[in-house]
Amino acid sequence: MSSLSKQLETLRSLNRRLFDADAPVSLEQTLSRALRVLSRQPTLSKYQSTLFSESHLGVDRGHMQTSEESAKFDQELRKFLQDASSLWMRDGMMDVYAWLCDKWRVHRMLVDELLMSVMWMHETFVFARICVKVPVEEHERWRFLEGYKRKWSKVVKSGEEGEGFGREMLVDRMKSDRDVGLRLFEYGCCVGGRVFVFGVCLLVEWMQGLKVFNDENVVLVLKAVNAAMKSGDEGVRVGGMMLVCQLSSNVKLSEQVVEALMVEIVKGNGKTIDEELYALCVLFETQDLKNIPVEVLNKMSLVDGIEMKMKEFVDRYEIQKF
Repeated sequence: MSSLSKQLETLRSLNRRLFDADAPVSLEQTLSRALRVLSRQPTLSKYQSTLFSESHLGVDRGHMQTSEESAKFDQELRKFLQDASSLWMRDGMMDVYAWLCDKWRVHRMLVDELLMSVMWMHETFVFARICVKVPVEEHERWRFLEGYKRKWSKVVKSGEEGEGFGREMLVDRMKSDRDVGLRLFEYGCCVGGRVFVFGVCLLVEWMQGLKVFNDENVVLVLKAVNAAMKSGDEGVRVGGMMLVCQLSSNVKLSEQVVEALMVEIVKGNGKTIDEELYALCVLFETQDLKNIPVEVLNKMSLVDGIEMKMKEFVDRYEIQKF
Protein backbone atom coordinates (compact mmCIF):
# COMPACT_ATOMS: atom_id res chain seq x y z
CA MET A 1 0.00 0.00 0.00
CA SER A 2 1.39 3.41 -0.95
CA SER A 3 2.17 6.06 1.65
CA LEU A 4 -0.79 8.16 0.48
CA SER A 5 -3.11 5.16 0.64
CA LYS A 6 -2.00 4.46 4.20
CA GLN A 7 -2.69 8.06 5.20
CA LEU A 8 -6.16 7.96 3.66
CA GLU A 9 -6.94 4.66 5.35
CA THR A 10 -5.80 6.12 8.69
CA LEU A 11 -8.03 9.14 8.18
CA ARG A 12 -10.94 6.88 7.31
CA SER A 13 -10.45 4.68 10.38
CA LEU A 14 -10.32 7.63 12.78
CA ASN A 15 -13.88 8.63 11.96
CA ARG A 16 -15.32 5.42 10.55
CA ARG A 17 -18.77 6.11 11.99
CA LEU A 18 -19.03 9.10 9.63
CA PHE A 19 -18.21 7.01 6.58
CA ASP A 20 -19.81 3.62 7.13
CA ALA A 21 -22.87 3.15 9.33
CA ASP A 22 -22.12 -0.57 9.62
CA ALA A 23 -18.53 -0.14 10.81
CA PRO A 24 -17.77 -1.91 14.11
CA VAL A 25 -17.16 1.15 16.26
CA SER A 26 -18.89 1.01 19.63
CA LEU A 27 -20.52 3.93 21.41
CA GLU A 28 -17.93 3.51 24.16
CA GLN A 29 -15.12 4.05 21.64
CA THR A 30 -16.90 7.02 20.07
CA LEU A 31 -17.43 8.62 23.48
CA SER A 32 -13.84 7.98 24.56
CA ARG A 33 -12.51 9.74 21.47
CA ALA A 34 -14.93 12.64 21.89
CA LEU A 35 -13.94 13.12 25.54
CA ARG A 36 -10.26 13.32 24.61
CA VAL A 37 -11.08 16.11 22.17
CA LEU A 38 -13.25 18.02 24.65
CA SER A 39 -10.51 17.90 27.28
CA ARG A 40 -8.36 19.99 24.92
CA GLN A 41 -11.08 22.58 24.24
CA PRO A 42 -11.71 24.87 27.26
CA THR A 43 -14.89 26.25 25.68
CA LEU A 44 -16.40 22.77 25.40
CA SER A 45 -14.94 20.94 28.41
CA LYS A 46 -17.96 21.84 30.56
CA TYR A 47 -20.08 19.47 28.46
CA GLN A 48 -18.04 16.44 29.52
CA SER A 49 -20.30 15.96 32.53
CA THR A 50 -23.55 16.56 30.66
CA LEU A 51 -23.97 15.66 26.99
CA PHE A 52 -20.82 13.52 26.98
CA SER A 53 -21.25 11.74 30.29
CA GLU A 54 -20.74 7.96 30.40
CA SER A 55 -24.05 7.77 32.27
CA HIS A 56 -25.79 8.45 28.95
CA LEU A 57 -24.41 5.38 27.20
CA GLY A 58 -27.62 3.47 27.91
CA VAL A 59 -29.97 6.37 27.15
CA ASP A 60 -32.09 6.12 24.00
CA ARG A 61 -32.59 9.58 22.49
CA GLY A 62 -35.78 8.47 20.78
CA HIS A 63 -37.35 7.21 23.99
CA MET A 64 -36.87 9.94 26.56
CA GLN A 65 -39.11 9.40 29.58
CA THR A 66 -40.78 12.82 29.39
CA SER A 67 -41.11 15.70 26.93
CA GLU A 68 -39.48 17.93 29.57
CA GLU A 69 -36.43 15.69 29.63
CA SER A 70 -36.21 15.76 25.85
CA ALA A 71 -36.56 19.56 25.78
CA LYS A 72 -33.80 19.89 28.38
CA PHE A 73 -31.36 17.92 26.25
CA ASP A 74 -32.37 19.84 23.11
CA GLN A 75 -31.60 23.13 24.85
CA GLU A 76 -28.23 21.83 26.03
CA LEU A 77 -27.45 20.62 22.51
CA ARG A 78 -28.32 24.03 21.06
CA LYS A 79 -25.91 25.68 23.50
CA PHE A 80 -23.22 23.18 22.57
CA LEU A 81 -23.65 23.83 18.85
CA GLN A 82 -23.31 27.56 19.45
CA ASP A 83 -20.18 27.11 21.54
CA ALA A 84 -18.71 24.68 19.00
CA SER A 85 -19.59 26.77 15.94
CA SER A 86 -16.13 28.30 15.54
CA LEU A 87 -14.26 25.11 16.49
CA TRP A 88 -15.46 22.55 13.96
CA MET A 89 -12.22 22.65 11.99
CA ARG A 90 -10.12 21.80 15.05
CA ASP A 91 -8.40 18.43 15.15
CA GLY A 92 -10.68 15.63 16.34
CA MET A 93 -13.97 17.50 16.17
CA MET A 94 -15.38 14.87 13.82
CA ASP A 95 -15.17 12.43 16.75
CA VAL A 96 -17.33 14.85 18.72
CA TYR A 97 -19.77 15.06 15.82
CA ALA A 98 -19.92 11.26 15.62
CA TRP A 99 -21.08 11.09 19.26
CA LEU A 100 -23.65 13.85 18.72
CA CYS A 101 -25.08 11.87 15.80
CA ASP A 102 -24.88 8.39 17.28
CA LYS A 103 -26.18 9.24 20.74
CA TRP A 104 -28.25 12.42 20.41
CA ARG A 105 -29.29 12.27 16.72
CA VAL A 106 -28.46 15.93 16.36
CA HIS A 107 -28.23 15.50 12.56
CA ARG A 108 -31.93 14.56 12.49
CA MET A 109 -33.52 16.33 15.44
CA LEU A 110 -31.74 19.70 15.33
CA VAL A 111 -31.10 20.13 11.62
CA ASP A 112 -31.52 23.92 11.53
CA GLU A 113 -29.23 24.52 14.50
CA LEU A 114 -26.58 22.12 13.23
CA LEU A 115 -26.40 23.55 9.72
CA MET A 116 -26.40 27.13 10.97
CA SER A 117 -23.54 26.23 13.30
CA VAL A 118 -21.36 24.97 10.44
CA MET A 119 -22.57 26.96 7.42
CA TRP A 120 -19.83 29.60 7.79
CA MET A 121 -17.29 27.00 6.61
CA HIS A 122 -19.38 25.94 3.59
CA GLU A 123 -16.34 26.10 1.31
CA THR A 124 -14.47 23.44 3.27
CA PHE A 125 -14.47 19.66 3.22
CA VAL A 126 -15.24 19.65 6.95
CA PHE A 127 -18.65 21.08 6.11
CA ALA A 128 -19.14 18.39 3.47
CA ARG A 129 -18.29 15.64 5.96
CA ILE A 130 -20.84 16.99 8.42
CA CYS A 131 -23.54 17.52 5.80
CA VAL A 132 -23.50 13.97 4.43
CA LYS A 133 -25.14 12.76 7.64
CA VAL A 134 -27.99 15.29 7.49
CA PRO A 135 -31.24 14.35 5.69
CA VAL A 136 -31.40 17.70 3.87
CA GLU A 137 -33.85 16.22 1.36
CA GLU A 138 -36.46 16.10 4.13
CA HIS A 139 -36.20 19.82 4.94
CA GLU A 140 -37.47 22.38 2.45
CA ARG A 141 -35.12 25.12 3.67
CA TRP A 142 -32.02 22.98 3.10
CA ARG A 143 -33.13 20.89 0.14
CA PHE A 144 -30.93 22.94 -2.16
CA LEU A 145 -27.98 21.04 -0.64
CA GLU A 146 -29.29 17.66 -1.81
CA GLY A 147 -27.27 17.52 -5.03
CA TYR A 148 -24.10 18.48 -3.22
CA LYS A 149 -24.77 15.88 -0.54
CA ARG A 150 -24.89 13.12 -3.18
CA LYS A 151 -21.57 14.26 -4.58
CA TRP A 152 -19.97 14.63 -1.16
CA SER A 153 -21.18 11.19 -0.04
CA LYS A 154 -19.19 9.51 -2.81
CA VAL A 155 -16.08 11.56 -2.04
CA VAL A 156 -16.28 11.06 1.73
CA LYS A 157 -16.79 7.29 1.46
CA SER A 158 -13.76 7.02 -0.81
CA GLY A 159 -11.61 8.69 1.85
CA GLU A 160 -10.53 11.37 -0.62
CA GLU A 161 -10.38 15.09 -0.02
CA GLY A 162 -12.95 17.44 -1.51
CA GLU A 163 -14.47 20.87 -1.11
CA GLY A 164 -17.73 22.58 -0.30
CA PHE A 165 -19.43 25.32 -2.31
CA GLY A 166 -19.04 29.06 -2.79
CA ARG A 167 -21.06 31.73 -1.03
CA GLU A 168 -22.65 32.74 -4.32
CA MET A 169 -24.85 29.65 -4.08
CA LEU A 170 -26.25 30.84 -0.75
CA VAL A 171 -26.73 34.34 -2.13
CA ASP A 172 -28.61 32.82 -5.07
CA ARG A 173 -30.69 30.72 -2.65
CA MET A 174 -31.81 33.93 -0.93
CA LYS A 175 -33.56 34.97 -4.13
CA SER A 176 -36.21 32.35 -3.42
CA ASP A 177 -35.88 32.11 0.37
CA ARG A 178 -34.68 35.33 2.00
CA ASP A 179 -35.23 33.87 5.46
CA VAL A 180 -32.22 31.58 4.97
CA GLY A 181 -29.95 34.61 5.09
CA LEU A 182 -31.83 36.23 7.96
CA ARG A 183 -31.73 33.10 10.11
CA LEU A 184 -28.01 32.63 9.47
CA PHE A 185 -27.39 36.27 10.36
CA GLU A 186 -29.47 36.10 13.54
CA TYR A 187 -27.64 32.94 14.55
CA GLY A 188 -24.37 34.78 14.03
CA CYS A 189 -25.59 37.59 16.29
CA CYS A 190 -25.92 35.04 19.10
CA VAL A 191 -22.59 33.35 18.42
CA GLY A 192 -20.40 36.24 17.28
CA GLY A 193 -16.92 35.82 15.82
CA ARG A 194 -16.40 34.39 12.36
CA VAL A 195 -19.95 32.99 12.31
CA PHE A 196 -21.30 36.53 12.55
CA VAL A 197 -18.82 37.90 10.00
CA PHE A 198 -20.08 35.25 7.59
CA GLY A 199 -23.68 36.37 8.17
CA VAL A 200 -22.79 40.01 7.51
CA CYS A 201 -20.93 39.18 4.30
CA LEU A 202 -23.82 37.03 3.11
CA LEU A 203 -26.41 39.79 3.58
CA VAL A 204 -24.17 42.50 2.11
CA GLU A 205 -23.46 40.43 -1.02
CA TRP A 206 -27.16 39.69 -1.35
CA MET A 207 -28.05 43.39 -1.09
CA GLN A 208 -25.39 44.34 -3.62
CA GLY A 209 -26.89 41.90 -6.11
CA LEU A 210 -30.47 43.13 -5.81
CA LYS A 211 -31.87 44.90 -8.85
CA VAL A 212 -34.96 46.09 -6.98
CA PHE A 213 -35.05 46.86 -3.27
CA ASN A 214 -38.72 46.18 -2.49
CA ASP A 215 -40.49 46.49 0.86
CA GLU A 216 -39.96 42.82 1.73
CA ASN A 217 -36.21 43.18 1.24
CA VAL A 218 -36.12 46.32 3.37
CA VAL A 219 -38.05 44.59 6.16
CA LEU A 220 -35.61 41.66 6.14
CA VAL A 221 -32.59 43.96 6.48
CA LEU A 222 -34.27 45.96 9.24
CA LYS A 223 -34.92 42.72 11.15
CA ALA A 224 -31.24 41.85 10.79
CA VAL A 225 -30.17 45.30 11.97
CA ASN A 226 -32.50 45.05 14.95
CA ALA A 227 -30.99 41.69 15.92
CA ALA A 228 -27.46 43.11 15.72
CA MET A 229 -28.25 46.25 17.70
CA LYS A 230 -29.69 44.22 20.56
CA SER A 231 -26.37 42.47 21.04
CA GLY A 232 -23.97 43.45 23.78
CA ASP A 233 -21.07 42.43 21.53
CA GLU A 234 -19.33 45.47 20.02
CA GLY A 235 -18.35 43.61 16.86
CA VAL A 236 -21.92 42.51 16.25
CA ARG A 237 -23.20 46.07 16.67
CA VAL A 238 -20.60 47.35 14.20
CA GLY A 239 -21.76 44.71 11.73
CA GLY A 240 -25.30 45.99 12.17
CA MET A 241 -24.10 49.50 11.33
CA MET A 242 -22.51 48.14 8.16
CA LEU A 243 -25.91 46.84 7.11
CA VAL A 244 -27.46 50.24 7.88
CA CYS A 245 -24.93 51.92 5.58
CA GLN A 246 -25.49 49.39 2.81
CA LEU A 247 -29.27 49.69 3.11
CA SER A 248 -29.19 53.48 3.25
CA SER A 249 -27.06 53.59 0.10
CA ASN A 250 -29.63 51.55 -1.82
CA VAL A 251 -33.05 52.84 -0.82
CA LYS A 252 -34.89 55.85 0.57
CA LEU A 253 -36.35 55.01 3.95
CA SER A 254 -39.24 56.63 5.75
CA GLU A 255 -38.30 59.35 8.22
CA GLN A 256 -39.69 57.26 11.07
CA VAL A 257 -37.44 54.33 10.16
CA VAL A 258 -34.37 56.55 9.81
CA GLU A 259 -34.95 58.16 13.19
CA ALA A 260 -35.36 54.75 14.82
CA LEU A 261 -32.13 53.56 13.22
CA MET A 262 -30.23 56.60 14.45
CA VAL A 263 -31.45 56.09 18.01
CA GLU A 264 -30.34 52.44 17.93
CA ILE A 265 -26.94 53.38 16.51
CA VAL A 266 -26.04 55.75 19.37
CA LYS A 267 -26.90 53.24 22.11
CA GLY A 268 -23.31 51.97 22.12
CA ASN A 269 -21.07 52.17 25.18
CA GLY A 270 -18.70 54.68 23.60
CA LYS A 271 -16.10 52.18 22.37
CA THR A 272 -17.54 52.24 18.85
CA ILE A 273 -18.11 55.97 18.60
CA ASP A 274 -16.24 56.33 15.30
CA GLU A 275 -18.36 53.62 13.69
CA GLU A 276 -21.52 55.21 15.10
CA LEU A 277 -20.60 58.62 13.70
CA TYR A 278 -19.79 57.17 10.30
CA ALA A 279 -23.13 55.35 10.14
CA LEU A 280 -24.91 58.56 11.13
CA CYS A 281 -22.95 60.46 8.49
CA VAL A 282 -24.11 58.01 5.80
CA LEU A 283 -27.73 58.40 6.93
CA PHE A 284 -27.44 62.20 6.92
CA GLU A 285 -26.06 62.13 3.38
CA THR A 286 -28.36 59.55 1.80
CA GLN A 287 -31.71 60.16 3.49
CA ASP A 288 -34.11 63.10 3.63
CA LEU A 289 -34.17 64.21 7.26
CA LYS A 290 -36.23 66.96 8.84
CA ASN A 291 -35.48 66.14 12.45
CA ILE A 292 -32.69 64.52 14.40
CA PRO A 293 -33.80 62.71 17.57
CA VAL A 294 -32.78 64.28 20.87
CA GLU A 295 -30.94 61.10 21.90
CA VAL A 296 -28.72 61.42 18.83
CA LEU A 297 -27.99 65.11 19.38
CA ASN A 298 -27.11 64.47 23.01
CA LYS A 299 -24.67 61.70 22.09
CA MET A 300 -23.04 63.80 19.38
CA SER A 301 -22.65 66.77 21.74
CA LEU A 302 -20.44 64.64 23.99
CA VAL A 303 -17.92 63.93 21.23
CA ASP A 304 -14.90 66.21 21.19
CA GLY A 305 -14.18 67.68 17.77
CA ILE A 306 -17.41 66.35 16.29
CA GLU A 307 -17.27 68.70 13.29
CA MET A 308 -13.76 67.63 12.30
CA LYS A 309 -14.64 63.97 12.74
CA MET A 310 -17.67 64.24 10.49
CA LYS A 311 -15.67 66.12 7.85
CA GLU A 312 -12.98 63.45 8.04
CA PHE A 313 -15.53 60.74 7.33
CA VAL A 314 -16.91 62.67 4.37
CA ASP A 315 -13.43 63.13 2.89
CA ARG A 316 -12.10 59.65 3.68
CA TYR A 317 -15.04 57.70 2.32
CA GLU A 318 -15.90 60.09 -0.52
CA ILE A 319 -19.40 60.68 0.76
CA GLN A 320 -21.19 63.53 -0.97
CA LYS A 321 -20.09 66.84 0.58
CA PHE A 322 -22.41 68.66 2.97
